[in-house]
Amino acid sequence: MIPIDFPDLKGDLAWRSRVDEQMQLLSEYFFSVSEGRFKVEWVIADNWVTLPNNSSDYNVDKSLNLKDSPNGQKLFQDAMKSADPFFDFTNIQTVNFLLPKGQNVVNEGSQGFPWDEAVKNIVTNEGKIASYSIAGKFMESIGKDYWSYWAHEFGHAIGLPHIGPSRGELPPFNPWDIMGGQDGPSKELSGWLRFFAGWISDNKVYCKSINNLKNMEMTLIPLSSEDSGIKFIIIPVSEFKAVLIESRRVNKFSEKTPTSRDGTLVYLLDLTLGHGENFLVPVAPSERPKEQDIYKNSYSSDVLLHENDTVNVYGLTIKLAQSLNYDHIIISK
Repeated sequence: MIPIDFPDLKGDLAWRSRVDEQMQLLSEYFFSVSEGRFKVEWVIADNWVTLPNNSSDYNVDKSLNLKDSPNGQKLFQDAMKSADPFFDFTNIQTVNFLLPKGQNVVNEGSQGFPWDEAVKNIVTNEGKIASYSIAGKFMESIGKDYWSYWAHEFGHAIGLPHIGPSRGELPPFNPWDIMGGQDGPSKELSGWLRFFAGWISDNKVYCKSINNLKNMEMTLIPLSSEDSGIKFIIIPVSEFKAVLIESRRVNKFSEKTPTSRDGTLVYLLDLTLGHGENFLVPVAPSERPKEQDIYKNSYSSDVLLHENDTVNVYGLTIKLAQSLNYDHIIISK
C-alpha cells in the first residue's frame, strides 16, 4: 500500500483510517474463499509519495485497458519511479496506490496486470512487480469499498476472468460473484471460480456426467462454510457445458437484501465463452419477481432456490427440499 499525492493536491493526514480495515477485509476475504490456500500480506509505506507533476496532468476518467490509457500509464510510471527511492519492493507482487481523499484525478480506477507492457517494463531497485491498482473517486461512493475493488483486480492478476462484460447492460451473474461485479451485495467467489483456482478440496466437490446421473438426494454445506461435506456439484452435460450447484448464505461478504440471500444457486457453465463474456448464467425459478439493486440503481432477479423451489434445465429437475444450516436438494431426471 503506497499513498501518492501531487504538488497541488496533498494527501490527508488520517489516510490510514480509510484503508486499515479495508486491507484487513481483503486478507480475510482471500483466506476465506481459498480455504486458507491463498494469503495476502501487506507492506505499507510510511508517508505520502509526491509525484513530479500537478494532479491535472494525470486525469483518468474511465477504467480502460492500460494500453488504451496514456494517462493511466503515466500515472503508474511516475508513481513507481517516485516511490522507488523510499519503498522496498522486495517480494512485492502487486501495489495498491491510494489517492488523496476527495480527489478528482481518477474517476473510476486505473489498474495494470502481468501482461501489460507498462507493467512489464517497470523495474524497481529490488526488481519487478506483477500488477497494480489505483482506486478512483467512484470507490468512495455509498455502498462501495476499496477492498472489493482490490480483490476484483487482483483476481484478474492471478488469472480469474471477468464474468460478463464490464460495461453496458448488467450481466446476469453480476450480482453473484465478485469477478462479475465488485460493488453488488454478494461479493462471494463462485464455486466454479474457486474450483478453477484450485481452492476447493476434491472431497468437497461432487461431479457426475448427466449421462450417468440417476435420481439422487444430497446435502450441500454453504459455499463459505468450514464444515466437512459437499459444497459444490458439477454435472457435465457436454464437452464444454455443465450444470453447477452450490449453497449460499449471508455472511461477512454477502449482505442481507430485501430478498433472502440464503438458498441454493443453480447456474450454467459454457466453456466456449471466456473473459468478458457470460460464461456463467444463473437459472432462476419461474416467475420470480425482480428486486432493486441499490448498488447498481437497476433491477435484478433473485435467482436462488428457497425451500420447495424447483428449476428445470437439460432435462433435470432440481428441488431445494429443505434449507436450514445446510441445503438438502433432490435431483431427478
